[in-house]
Amino acid sequence: FEGLDLAAMSAAQINAFDTNQVAGLSLGQIQALTTTNISGLRIEGLSSAAIQSIETEDLALLTNQQWIDGVTLNNVMGLSTRQVSSLGSGRLNLLETRDVTAMLSQQINAISSAQISGLSASFLQALSTDNVKGLSTLSISLLSANQIAAIEIQDFASLTGMQMSGFTTAQLLALGSQQYSSIGVDNVKGLTTNQLASIGNPGVFLSTAAISGLLASQVGSLSTSQVASLVSS
Repeated sequence: FEGLDLAAMSAAQINAFDTNQVAGLSLGQIQALTTTNISGLRIEGLSSAAIQSIETEDLALLTNQQWIDGVTLNNVMGLSTRQVSSLGSGRLNLLETRDVTAMLSQQINAISSAQISGLSASFLQALSTDNVKGLSTLSISLLSANQIAAIEIQDFASLTGMQMSGFTTAQLLALGSQQYSSIGVDNVKGLTTNQLASIGNPGVFLSTAAISGLLASQVGSLSTSQVASLVSS
């Protein structure tokens, strides 16, 4: 089919394509689909390269069922950062756990500040130790206490020092003991002097490994009582 032929088809006609026919569509043919007939496309038949060719305005018009059925382990990593940032948080929340886990860190990094507040606990819980590193410091600073609590401990431990610097003092005060204990010798170095000042007794909250990783400048910023808590821990 020529692009113009596909553009002229109805959603019902596009939906009549079987899986093999969908898989055989070229990138140009997929791009020829319109906001009128895109709702008929069975995107589960698309490869990671093919799904990336869907225009963002067409992607927004996919039905929830198309999205749920169509985004799979075979194509989720093909979503471009532009496509990811164009999606509503509600659409991201519809992704299956295994699909969120399979996303790339650059895809997670593309999630905007407007999207971040709407992410569900299930989405954040499904992040992996690899793609959680894609959360920007701005995104981290916008997470609610419930959203932070949803991040699994092994993923929290995988956050980089730069990401740790993104937590606000209010967020740090709301962290649970397991989250504090997961801060390690490397990412503890990302805590700013203001962040450390907000932690009443770092020796109580931080693990021995994290304490051993503190920089001299970080220790030097602590109050006498905070230093004492490190020594007694």
